[in-house]
Amino acid sequence: MNQPKVEFRLEKVSNLSLADWNYKEDDDVMKQKLIAGIRKNGFVQNLVVRKVGDKLEVIDGNHRLDALRDMGVENVQICYVGEVPDAEAYALSITLNETRFMNNDWRLATIIKELSESYNIEELQEFMPYSNKALDMMINKAEIDWDNLENPAIEEPDDKQGFNTITLQVRDEVFEMWLTYCDKVEARTGKRSKAIAFEEAIEKALDK
Repeated sequence: MNQPKVEFRLEKVSNLSLADWNYKEDDDVMKQKLIAGIRKNGFVQNLVVRKVGDKLEVIDGNHRLDALRDMGVENVQICYVGEVPDAEAYALSITLNETRFMNNDWRLATIIKELSESYNIEELQEFMPYSNKALDMMINKAEIDWDNLENPAIEEPDDKQGFNTITLQVRDEVFEMWLTYCDKVEARTGKRSKAIAFEEAIEKALDK
């Protein structure tokens, strides 16, 4: 793929066309979050545009263009790459959209927790790509003292024989149910013990 010559400039929104080959699905909820984010932070990510005949087609940023139209924005900063052929446009679009790194869930949860000190959940949910439930889960995850979770070996320091350590990774939905169950055990027993809650859950599952 040849490297296109890049030009950054202001362009009228009315001059830009959506790509009819854009493979990203439409989502009204995410669109409203996108609009809220633009209103809050400004438009900080350029549209990538090529020339196709007499049209200026958006290679990357079709949903952002759609949001800008709904907002009545007249001019927008673009990254113009010239008359690149279809193959190069497709490759560039996929590269820009899909070159993403995996999240460190713990760091993300910690950042969300810090944000919750400046914004309430409803405000975060308005412009962030997460539901209220997902935000609550991340905040709860960040509040757990992972280094000091109680377990039988710690709770019974004089008798460590007969105990084993189990480390599990579970889906967020399962983790949320687990926290709820731990809360119920604590309310009933007066003790916050993940180990006791786990033992009780296993015994109930096996009807023991």
